[in-house]
Amino acid sequence: MGSTDYYLATMKARELAAVAMMAAELPEWTTWSVFERFQRELAMKRVEKEIVPYLVRTRDRFFNALIVLVFEPKVFEYEALAETVSGLPRAYKSAAEQMGFLTIDGGNLVVLDGQHRLGAFRGVLTAGSELTGEYVDAVAEDQVSVLFVPHESFEKTRRIFNKVNRYAKPTSPTDNIITSEDDGSAIVTRWLVEESPPLGLAGPKPPLNAMDGSGEPIVEWRQQTLRPEARKFTTLSALYQMTLIILTAEGIAGFDEKHMINRPSDEQLTRAYKFVADWWTRTLATFTPYRRALQRPSMLPDFRAYQACRLPR
Repeated sequence: MGSTDYYLATMKARELAAVAMMAAELPEWTTWSVFERFQRELAMKRVEKEIVPYLVRTRDRFFNALIVLVFEPKVFEYEALAETVSGLPRAYKSAAEQMGFLTIDGGNLVVLDGQHRLGAFRGVLTAGSELTGEYVDAVAEDQVSVLFVPHESFEKTRRIFNKVNRYAKPTSPTDNIITSEDDGSAIVTRWLVEESPPLGLAGPKPPLNAMDGSGEPIVEWRQQTLRPEARKFTTLSALYQMTLIILTAEGIAGFDEKHMINRPSDEQLTRAYKFVADWWTRTLATFTPYRRALQRPSMLPDFRAYQACRLPR
């Protein structure tokens, strides 16, 4: 891509953990100036508290490709399959140029992007009996995608690291609420605005699934904030925060993905949904501005305004 040659391969997690290192583990690291360094410090708390538990407790675990810098190797050679196997059919020859064998001998394999994932693999493989999780023994055999990039200069290496991280746009809090299948609070929040009760329940009905008069949900799910003129009651992000608070009041704390890692059971989700939905149903039933706003959605911006307003009779 551009001026950069790279090679895409797969390795087992145990193989990657055995041969790859972090930049700070290079012998030269302590002697390099700040301008020669190209990696951030490892956040071990994040590795131990978030990524390792995710690996050992999650059946659907998945990582994107790690970028590994090939630093000062003695041998770095790629042999295309087309060059090593004779008599390939014509239809195979083009593809065979893109498949082959990469030989790396000497030097160091430095993780340029993915050091926390590497740290997590190491943590799982070296923890022994101290680590509990259904998939502790399976992680070592996981196939991981690796992009091998030869080190040409510190300038180019830093540029690659910077651009890879600078343009990697994280998902927004709203995106996480919409897509998470492991965050119990996010799941319950989504159910509050669905058309019917979840998990085959007869009730309570989702209390916040009303429309704003133009066929759009009364809860804003595209944006994290509301425009003054928006015909919305609240945002999905705010509703998520309320769900956390309401569940905590019921004694259901740590129901989010950060604390539970894996999806709660249907029994846990049912209990959480029933309590939160009941709370909202009772609250909104006696909240006059909300009931009147449903009858006249155009008044929602006025009812939501901070300043005092006179309600129509």
